[in-house]
Amino acid sequence: MSGKKFLCIFIISILLLFVLEIVSFVTESMIFVSMRNDYNKKIENEKTKVDEHNYWQPGYRILKDFPINDFRPSSYKNTKKNPILWFGCSFADGAGMDDNKTPCFKISDLTGRTCINRAQGATGTQYIYNQIKKNDFKKIAPDVDFIFYIFIQDHLRRLYFFQIPLTYYSEVRYQYKNHELKEVPRWTKYLYSSYLIQKLAMIRIKYCWDKEFKNYYLFNIVMKETAKEFKKIYPNAKFIMIEFNEKRQTEFLPEEEIKKLNSYGIDVVRLRDYIGDIDIHDDKYWFEDDCHPREVLWDMLLPQIVKKYNM
Repeated sequence: MSGKKFLCIFIISILLLFVLEIVSFVTESMIFVSMRNDYNKKIENEKTKVDEHNYWQPGYRILKDFPINDFRPSSYKNTKKNPILWFGCSFADGAGMDDNKTPCFKISDLTGRTCINRAQGATGTQYIYNQIKKNDFKKIAPDVDFIFYIFIQDHLRRLYFFQIPLTYYSEVRYQYKNHELKEVPRWTKYLYSSYLIQKLAMIRIKYCWDKEFKNYYLFNIVMKETAKEFKKIYPNAKFIMIEFNEKRQTEFLPEEEIKKLNSYGIDVVRLRDYIGDIDIHDDKYWFEDDCHPREVLWDMLLPQIVKKYNM
């Protein structure tokens, strides 16, 4: 192949990629706008509109009192009781609720303990371990009696989803090598701005989810190492994982996986064991975003948890 011919093919390839990038960007933008408009129309027709603090909406976020990936306020009590550490995603940090109505505040009021909110929206299992490794928790809380992790099934997807490079620049990725859990450095952020590359990454994710990643191997490692690190910092603290339902959830942690978590020193509490025979899929238990739980589910669960652990 002559040099001119090669150069011509190279330039045409670059132009095609550029066109695909533009098409991908335009398509993504149209979907974004469509979702936003559909959502706005929906809540305009609702008798009860979404609370202004509901910062998660399909397709985009509304920021009110705090930036993305920061923490909502903790609930502080003037007491000699040791505090509670509270981890999880938007379910745990109370998406859709006022600050003083979040589950963190609720359990604080029920126990008279300070509850330190370390929940972050759109995160999952690996983010708890990441926080432990990158923060001096003794400065955050010299001692604690209870550590809660609010788990939802989607955390499994997020854990494996983020193992694929170029999904999100904010991803936290871990690999287990040589009997050690190690964080994988992020690729350059400029690649993450490519819609085309992100779409290719998503295709691979869709393929890998059932073929490779839909198992509990990495989840077990991350949870085991997380429990081990907490044990070093707070040897007397009770580590409790609440398996919270999602609205359309059909799968739950198998009993054998719960036994493994127990062997790591983690108590597992399942929401469905504490809410009776209610229809968990009923819209009245979920915010209009069709995703996050209303206060009523926490009001059913938390008093029983406080009683169970004599908090």
